[in-house]
Amino acid sequence: MNRTNNDDRGLEALGRSADTAGMCLIRLGDWYVEAQLNLLRRGEQQVRLEPKVMEVLIFLIGRVGEVVPRDVLLTTVWQGVVVGDDALTQAVIKLRKALGDDARAPLYIETVAKRGYRLVARIGTPDAVGDTLPVARLPAGKRNSGRTRAWLWPATATAAIGCMLVVAVALHRRAGPSPPVVEAVTAVAISPANAAATQPPQAHRPAVAVMPFDVLGEHPEQRYLARGLASELAMDLSRISELDVIRVDAAQRSATADEVAAAEFRVFGAVQRTQDQIAAEVQLVEGATGRELWSKRYYRPFGDLFAIRDEIEAQVATALSSQLGRAKLERDAGRYSRSVAAYDAFLRAKAALLVPTEDANDTAKDLYREAIRLDAAFARAYGGLALIHAADYRNQWAADGAAALSRAQDMAKAAVQIDPQMPEAHWVLGYVSTQRRHHDEALSHLDGALAVAPGFADAYALKGGIKTYVGEPSASIPLLRNAMRLEPTAGYLYFLLLGRAYFFLSDDEQARINLNEAIARNPANLEAHVYLAATLLDSGDRDGAEWETEEIRTLAPDFSIRTWLDTYPMTDAEQIERLTTALGSLNL
Repeated sequence: MNRTNNDDRGLEALGRSADTAGMCLIRLGDWYVEAQLNLLRRGEQQVRLEPKVMEVLIFLIGRVGEVVPRDVLLTTVWQGVVVGDDALTQAVIKLRKALGDDARAPLYIETVAKRGYRLVARIGTPDAVGDTLPVARLPAGKRNSGRTRAWLWPATATAAIGCMLVVAVALHRRAGPSPPVVEAVTAVAISPANAAATQPPQAHRPAVAVMPFDVLGEHPEQRYLARGLASELAMDLSRISELDVIRVDAAQRSATADEVAAAEFRVFGAVQRTQDQIAAEVQLVEGATGRELWSKRYYRPFGDLFAIRDEIEAQVATALSSQLGRAKLERDAGRYSRSVAAYDAFLRAKAALLVPTEDANDTAKDLYREAIRLDAAFARAYGGLALIHAADYRNQWAADGAAALSRAQDMAKAAVQIDPQMPEAHWVLGYVSTQRRHHDEALSHLDGALAVAPGFADAYALKGGIKTYVGEPSASIPLLRNAMRLEPTAGYLYFLLLGRAYFFLSDDEQARINLNEAIARNPANLEAHVYLAATLLDSGDRDGAEWETEEIRTLAPDFSIRTWLDTYPMTDAEQIERLTTALGSLNL
């Protein structure tokens, strides 16, 4: 039997035995990598890494010697989470610092200009290089289940890469599915956290059935690869909100014949690996007629597996979207605006703000204004523009901050006047009032949102944030816990608000837990790093606090706590003094 087939069966076996990952140890240059523990070890020296930083390292190890594009790292490690390039840049900076590497003369991670990163260090396993070192096992209770991409990991015959496959499975099981990006208590857009309380019942949504992918030729041992491609494609297509996805897995009986027969679309595929090449073909057909709507064949080096997977997912999604497109846009627009063009401008404004920067804010401002020009009664566009002006004030982007905040209030009031039954409009007015430090007024507006939609989680979350601003952090906790109960898929801001409240309650452990959760979901959020630095200092971990200080300076080189507080909505003098003293002792 040839070597390639043996390797493939080995990969499948490793995927099944991921629970042994706690024993896996990788030699990287002078270091040992224990990915399950997020730990680097060298002699007596130990360095702990953040989970995402470790995932970047493991991904680079898996493609040692290759130039890995930045976008591949971003979409793989932060899958399902919208982050900016800064998240990856910071992860690489942390890796270099932990490894003692120099970007100008790298021994571990090389930056390839305008392309990406390349791991240049020697890798192996302790056995391969004659080393012996006890390996700490991860307690069984710490192993969580979740999504895995084990079938995708680049394959070689070395024990080191086999070990990394096990680690890759375990990492993704621990991480679980990436949380969706939600827009809550944030100056970027408006989105109901409890849609059922504010929206009419959903109309029938078309469905696509992802059929089991075949293996080309006589290679049954490659079924894991076909199953993996089909599974990943089904997961990624499920992100198309207007589409129901049915995964048809013969082994798991995950869909009934009636469900498949009723699906408007079906996706078929086949895959084959021969030596160092991979061939794949994918076809989208109309369910009722069997008419082919789109198809494509791929034949590439096996090392391009990630790129092939991404192309298949993107191109099938594009083909489906073209079938759904205009009708979906018109249907959605009708719920909010009389103008499809206005709704399109509104959506483009939201998209521009996925990574909020001053330039993105300006772009979104123009798009919201265009939406209002096309439909002067578009309440959601007024609300979005209100948040844009509030962001100009809070981030000190406006030449006249007071004028920006006043303009934000005018736009928020207009949104409520146009549609008083829209809870988001009341929420925006509450948010703007919070920025103006009119906290009682803000709480009244949020009560108005809850009168319209009692299950509106964002209103509870912002009320919790306000309670901390006015010096009542203990009152924040039940409000924020209730918000999380109503919206279990809450984004980073709910965790930030909880962490902030626990900091002022001097519960350092709870503060750390929640602030780390916030940073894991949004590494570029400055406020989370500010409070984590203060929390670590408060708990006696000055080294950790100084590490966070470097993060803050990287995100905002000119950061000054006193300047930052100029537009911060907190009004409790004791809390302001506590935060100022903590950050001041870190020279911020």
